[in-house]
Amino acid sequence: MIRLTYSLEIITPCFLGGATPDSSAEIRPPSIRGQLRWWFRVLGGFKSLAEKGLSLRQQEELIFGAAADNDTQAGLLTVRTHGLAPSDDVRDDTGMRASVYDDRRYFLFPLRTERDGTRHSRAVFNADIAAKSPMFNLTLIWRGQPSLKDDVAKLVQVFAELGSLGFRGRRAMGALAIRNSSISLDAALDAFTNRAAIDIRSLPCNDDGSHSIDVLARWLKRWKAHGRSGDHAGNTTNTQLPPLNVGFEWALRDHDEGYGVAGGIPTGAPRTHGKTPKGSSGDTYRPALGLPVVQGTSRGKVFWYPEHNPAKAHGNPNYRGEGRFASPVILRPHKNSSGWRALVIFVDAKQWNPNDPVYLNGTSKSVSLDLYNQMKADSQLQSFPSPP
Repeated sequence: MIRLTYSLEIITPCFLGGATPDSSAEIRPPSIRGQLRWWFRVLGGFKSLAEKGLSLRQQEELIFGAAADNDTQAGLLTVRTHGLAPSDDVRDDTGMRASVYDDRRYFLFPLRTERDGTRHSRAVFNADIAAKSPMFNLTLIWRGQPSLKDDVAKLVQVFAELGSLGFRGRRAMGALAIRNSSISLDAALDAFTNRAAIDIRSLPCNDDGSHSIDVLARWLKRWKAHGRSGDHAGNTTNTQLPPLNVGFEWALRDHDEGYGVAGGIPTGAPRTHGKTPKGSSGDTYRPALGLPVVQGTSRGKVFWYPEHNPAKAHGNPNYRGEGRFASPVILRPHKNSSGWRALVIFVDAKQWNPNDPVYLNGTSKSVSLDLYNQMKADSQLQSFPSPP
């Protein structure tokens, strides 16, 4: 039995709750175990085990265990945490600096205050990044072959540098830094069969955690946002045209598709700002970046889902669709001895299958990866240097 112990720092606000996430945040071993398993699967498993003829599934069952019918197999890896008491620091959008015109509202919109005044809040670690970041200890107990100890350590390195914990973890929240490891990220990724499954880029940012979150929020918004927004330069009156973000013509297609279903602006209608939607009338783009999507209009709401069950929809006016598709674009502040970076991680292994439809209020629509690929080609993105 081998013990591996690490000191981890929570570097951005972390909303990780148990039974009562609105009142208590806590570091939970199952959440970390789930992250380790997710990165292991995305990266295709260990090279060392693949060379011995083990498939990815066999590797995963060996390390993390398996359950099938009444037959269960215990994994060889145990995760334990200690050293950090639960947090009762409860914040809403105002407390998280995510009000109407703040950049990070684009990440923390589930905390927004409703029009009727209803407020939403969650307990959080490290709400104020300028303060001393909370630390906790992570212990892994490995009961497998000693020769795999280094591979397990490299899996932890990948999780600690690229993974995150809790609510909005793909959107800059719950990011970590590792204190007591000499393994580089490049060396860690080289232990896996398919390191090409992820494409890591970075955006310039100040040496500050809050700034890295804001930089990432602005970057995503300029690709996905359509319409008027008070925090865009020069947009100061209601008579001005919407800001033309770099992804505007892709966002415009999805925006108008939704309005067409809701009885608003017809799809393909002339645009007063001289821009027309990308693609054909059946193409949609934002669904490839995460689902479900709820689109609000003056006439009500429309719903985008990855699945639709006609039997459930029949006779049920409240049925909108079902299923989830997690975004393949992970926005992740990163901190090491060289300072802060704002990472954009494209998880190509988890991108949308363009042969699969998406459902807009039950109507089938095709999904294009053009927006996803254009985001990857953004000239603002830099190659991510190897951490020291």
